[in-house]
Amino acid sequence: MSKKTKFVLLGCGGHARSIANVILGNNAEAKLLFVDQNARPGEQIMGFPVVCELTSEEEICPAVGDNLLRKKLCEGRQLYSVIANNAFVGRESVVGEGSFLGFGAYVGPQVVIGKGTIVNTHAVIEHNVSAGCFCHFAPNSTICGAAEFGDNVFVGAGAVVQQGVKVCANVIIGAGAVVIKDITEAGTYVGVPVKRLDNLIKEGR
Repeated sequence: MSKKTKFVLLGCGGHARSIANVILGNNAEAKLLFVDQNARPGEQIMGFPVVCELTSEEEICPAVGDNLLRKKLCEGRQLYSVIANNAFVGRESVVGEGSFLGFGAYVGPQVVIGKGTIVNTHAVIEHNVSAGCFCHFAPNSTICGAAEFGDNVFVGAGAVVQQGVKVCANVIIGAGAVVIKDITEAGTYVGVPVKRLDNLIKEGR
């Protein structure tokens, strides 16, 4: 990524701004182009133009935080990753194309991170973790060693997933939650330790 001078960000919301901030932190001379179908004439973000669509096939960075929307936007496109200069990627670790590692993100050794995944500001993913495609590890989340995640998993800010836990695809883990055992059904999980949200609602909690 260090050799690139022009960056095309697909999206113009808050996550796009976070990615832009990392790109400019890495290289203050970088040129950015934001793409959003709802762009207004003359719209700019951080002094860079926002356009409704691309007129040529270019590599893009998927710049939306929602996992499923990010997956849709990536279909059939050439992708590149954005990794902050002070993010750490350990030995024998693999970061999939179109991924984002924010300021202070830590990825330990022998980790596999799938395509289009976000490891946000100061998130920690320890050794031997396997994460599917289009996941999102929010700021200050902590994933202990040898955990496994399916596709489209969201781990909220400050949440903790304990050592060796397996999380199936299409799961949302709430902010500050603690996961101490495997999650085998899709859904939203909250609390310490986590419980499935719809079960808590049935119990009147």
